[in-house]
Amino acid sequence: MKKYLRVAAVVIVLLAALVYSSCRKEEKTVVPAPPGNEFLTTCIFSGVNKSDTSDHFSAHLVDLTPDDTVGPTRIDTIKLKAGASYTCTVGILDETKTPAADVGAEIYERRNYHLICFTITGLSSGFTVTRTDLDSNNPPLQIGLKDDVTAGAVGTGSLEIQLKHQPNLKNGSCDPGSVDFDVTYPVIVH
Repeated sequence: MKKYLRVAAVVIVLLAALVYSSCRKEEKTVVPAPPGNEFLTTCIFSGVNKSDTSDHFSAHLVDLTPDDTVGPTRIDTIKLKAGASYTCTVGILDETKTPAADVGAEIYERRNYHLICFTITGLSSGFTVTRTDLDSNNPPLQIGLKDDVTAGAVGTGSLEIQLKHQPNLKNGSCDPGSVDFDVTYPVIVH
């Protein structure tokens, strides 16, 4: 009987050790995955002349194809008055959904991960785009959903608008991150 009691005691100790080691969890730091890129079909760059509210524009660029093989189905020309200043916004939609999803609102919610970059080609040096909205980083960094545009001198050229996805990389420059969208509008300053 003593032999069975000794074997039972050993088995109980081994089971207790096994249960203890299986229940014990190793402490880990969990880092959430950065959010992925958005699906975007439409960019709407619009603005109102600061001195003459009857002078306004709304330029659409629509690309409903999932890849870049077909190209945009609509590209409007941005038409501005020479020397005028405009308060502008960048609107972003996903028109594969019904009704169209306002991705711009989602980008604003995740503004610490996004930066809109502007490249001006062929227009006078007086043509400028200045971002006016800020994220909640410390210190705050620009976003680009709201902007001031100064038209500069008469001429033609283009304005490239690029949304950069910069999770844990945003530093105020356009260099880091991946591209969520890249659109180029023709521009006429008259």
